[in-house]
Amino acid sequence: MVVEVPDFSITGFLAQERKLLRRTVLARACPCLACEIISLRPNRGRTMAERMVHCVKLKKDLPGLDEPPFDTELGKKIYENVSREAWNGWTEFCKMLLNEYRLNPARKEDQAAIVQQMEQYFFGQGVAPPEQYVPPTQKS
Repeated sequence: MVVEVPDFSITGFLAQERKLLRRTVLARACPCLACEIISLRPNRGRTMAERMVHCVKLKKDLPGLDEPPFDTELGKKIYENVSREAWNGWTEFCKMLLNEYRLNPARKEDQAAIVQQMEQYFFGQGVAPPEQYVPPTQKS
């Protein structure tokens, strides 16, 4: 008896499994949208041609995200119009917002505030850090 096995690349399969596992663990730990927004990290190793987008934030053609960051219309819009570099900038900015405003990603009100800030960051006038924010000093 001969069984046909689909031709999967082991590295691609393992990368997909890690991504699925990461999302599963996060969903169990905290099912809120904000945690998913912060945690999505692009794959570091590339084997296929990168998908290019004209980034609305950085105003130039750059590699896009590997997948939509979440399953909403906003997630689709970000996937189609935001570069990986701009997304990484958002994740850092979002961490600062969470800390400075003491937002709790498990609260619906705080999730709405984060989504509103994200829309402004990418598609609006942009957002400024809180007035009292002092950036951390860089180590020499």
